[in-house]
Amino acid sequence: MSAALADGRVVRTTVSAEAGESRTALLAPPAATPPVPAAAPLPPRAPEPPAPQAATPGWIVPAGAAASLALLATGVALHVAAASERAEVRTKVYSPDATAWRWSTSENVASVAMMDQISTATLVAGTTLAGATLIYAVLRDGTQIRARVTGAEVMFVW
Repeated sequence: MSAALADGRVVRTTVSAEAGESRTALLAPPAATPPVPAAAPLPPRAPEPPAPQAATPGWIVPAGAAASLALLATGVALHVAAASERAEVRTKVYSPDATAWRWSTSENVASVAMMDQISTATLVAGTTLAGATLIYAVLRDGTQIRARVTGAEVMFVW
């Protein structure tokens, strides 16, 4: 059995009775619990010192610059080689005695196209790495460079 008091508290008790039998149950409200005193306010906290930044490794800028220069030089060399191969293919195709050589022209054209694509990709990678290295060198404090599958993520604090 349970009863709700006027102040919102609920009082419960257990009563056993057989069929046709009546019982009287006395419900007494539970003892009032003393109120919990309010906690004293905490003193103001002193400002925390800024977290120390990790020391920047000194090898990142030279390594990035060297790698970007290597990629750019490779891209330029591949571009020059593709242009030279393209000129050679053009010369042989338009020469008067090139009937036997024309059968392999598609392989040579495909080779030149692949060299062009690789040189372009290498130039883009070298330029991107050079830009990331420059950003890192200029904005060193708080700059983070993370390699991703699709490229690089550069985070910096301005």
